[in-house]
Amino acid sequence: MRIGAAYIRVSTDEQLEFSPDSQLKKIREYAKEHDICLPDKNIFREDGISGREADRRPAFQKMIGAAKGIPRPFDVILVWKYSRFARSRSDSIFYKTLLREKLGIDILSISEPIGKDKSSKIYESIIEVMDEYYCDNLSEEVRRGMEERFSRGMIIAPPPIGYKAMDGTYIPDAEQADTVREIFRLCAAGIPLRAIVTHLNEIGLRTKKGRLFEVRTVEYIIRNPVYLGYVRKKGENGEERLVPGAHMPLVERTIFADCAAKMDKSPLRIRPYTRTSARFALSGLVRCSACGSTLTMSSKAGRLQCCAYAKGKCSVSHSVGLARLTEAVLKQIKKDLSGIFVHIHSGMPLQSEAQEKAVLRREQARMHRIEAAYEAGVYSLEYLVQAKKAYQEREKTQKRQERQLKITTLDTQMELPSLLQAAVMYSDGSFANAIFKSVLAHVVFSRTDASVQLFYRGDI
Repeated sequence: MRIGAAYIRVSTDEQLEFSPDSQLKKIREYAKEHDICLPDKNIFREDGISGREADRRPAFQKMIGAAKGIPRPFDVILVWKYSRFARSRSDSIFYKTLLREKLGIDILSISEPIGKDKSSKIYESIIEVMDEYYCDNLSEEVRRGMEERFSRGMIIAPPPIGYKAMDGTYIPDAEQADTVREIFRLCAAGIPLRAIVTHLNEIGLRTKKGRLFEVRTVEYIIRNPVYLGYVRKKGENGEERLVPGAHMPLVERTIFADCAAKMDKSPLRIRPYTRTSARFALSGLVRCSACGSTLTMSSKAGRLQCCAYAKGKCSVSHSVGLARLTEAVLKQIKKDLSGIFVHIHSGMPLQSEAQEKAVLRREQARMHRIEAAYEAGVYSLEYLVQAKKAYQEREKTQKRQERQLKITTLDTQMELPSLLQAAVMYSDGSFANAIFKSVLAHVVFSRTDASVQLFYRGDI
């Protein structure tokens, strides 16, 4: 009796004829009729996942990983159709070759039986091509259908806050539509973005997903032309395309334009995301005393701010200079941990020595090339002798540095506050941050009295 595995996949819930339960039932019947044992642990199932890319199918990858086990865990993989195994011909060929030729595991389609002769390989290849064609053609049809819907002003995306979808268009959602109008009214009245967000959250209004409003959420609403009666879609070059929609606008054109102009002048307008530079000593450790959110680097150089306040979700600013905050933390640590020593043992090569070794390796490779070139008659004997002499000098210098390193290896006791003070002076912020996180659980900063409260790790 052969040991089998089953791979079951559906792309959408609408594929009722290929539902997971239907596939498994047919596969079990086939296995029983053909004397194949099918343990439950060998059943790999995926719901609502496309077969176009194997890398994005976790159950499939789990099955392939299991197939590589020693001893071989199963002899055959059963599928309802070959299209369940893969929709991409390149994936199909790659994984079938791996399983059949390298692992000795066959793949069988229970609804597309083919033999073992040469013509059967041609038939299987045709199936693979047709499966890939079906997938590509379906994608084109979907895109074409969406473009046609868009050109008619019909919806092609989930409704934003203020609307709900019905019969292919947006219709106003009474309660949320009032929220949208209130946002535009406040903005047109000159109320700053953060104040709008605070007001909405305080009176209990929430986003479509039931979350607190943020600055970016409100600006997205104010800039969304859907509320003027348009539907929008990004073109191939990323430009925004607008066509008149079939739905009712929620705001007047003059109000929308006025609010958009105010957004352009707002200091809180959404900007392209830019990753901050290197970490600093207190990265991820400082908390806001008002809401508990983390203080992160603000747009003002050298200052931290509560990340929730920056989004409009916290009503209390905690802006503080990084240097000032670090000094306060170090002062408190010195007060709390004076007299606590740590043993420091450093036998690691210095960075300069590591770089020198890398240079020496390159010189060794260069010396080998020069010797090979000399044997080939490219270089003269005199050039070879000079090159060897220069290489030997560099080698002697490297050995002297290694001996010196052994003499100066660090092995000492150091007071913990002094170690942290030295870490702050080190150029690598990640290094300092790692040391601080080994001591501190977190720090609470209060803007009211400019105080810090330190919470140490349990093992300190």
